[in-house]
Amino acid sequence: MIKTMTANEAAASAASRWKAQYCKRGNAWRETCSGDTHEVYVKLIGLGPTPTPEEVNEVIGNDTWTAVICDECGQCVEAALFFGQRQDVLVCGHCVREGATKLNLELRNLPS
Repeated sequence: MIKTMTANEAAASAASRWKAQYCKRGNAWRETCSGDTHEVYVKLIGLGPTPTPEEVNEVIGNDTWTAVICDECGQCVEAALFFGQRQDVLVCGHCVREGATKLNLELRNLPS
């Protein structure tokens, strides 16, 4: 099954990903130079189950938790597909098409 990621999906999962990143062993929250990570988590939860990317960005202070960045070309894109054994590589449609085209050309050039 192919999974996708959009900015809206990233925004909807931001709170759970934030908790996984900053809450370790029960309820021990790591501090960062930018402040109280638990306080940010509470604000993210307060946005409800379907926050907009803009709302999440405002709470966190940047767009790193909602931007969809292609792991191949490094561009911020509207949507990307997950690949890899652990489904942890995001690839945009352009790079998928480019890779398929390159693979198709290489396969055509293989000796019979």
